[in-house]
Amino acid sequence: MLRLGKKTPAYQPPPAEVAEAEIAAPRAEEFKVEGDLTDREKYSTVVEPLLRLASERPIIVDATEATTLGYDFSRTLIAANRAQEQTFGYGNCLKLVVKDQQILQTLLMTGLDKLFRIYSTLEDAHTDTGRITAQQANSTK
Repeated sequence: MLRLGKKTPAYQPPPAEVAEAEIAAPRAEEFKVEGDLTDREKYSTVVEPLLRLASERPIIVDATEATTLGYDFSRTLIAANRAQEQTFGYGNCLKLVVKDQQILQTLLMTGLDKLFRIYSTLEDAHTDTGRITAQQANSTK
């Protein structure tokens, strides 16, 4: 209901120092995976720690030494991404560092590049620069 004669005070944003301190998320923690993640034994040692960490702090999954991700690990990445968004808000998605071209092409073909932020180096992932897009990946074939 609109009341005539009363003015609503104009919005005043908080001082920059306060706004930055409240918005700043904790630094992302690196989670390294290696080798063939279709191997059930290796996969089972990775899944629980990854999901627990994803619900506690922002993470960067370092898959630079992975040779194969596999269906089950891809589903785990999706669940970790969901945990990141639930904990830190929509848009705060999982960051994935990949060097293997076959893994990268699989992520692109399945559309997972739209769900995760994919980078070629850990430094790029930490600074949120140099994100790999489908167009860039296809030009390196």
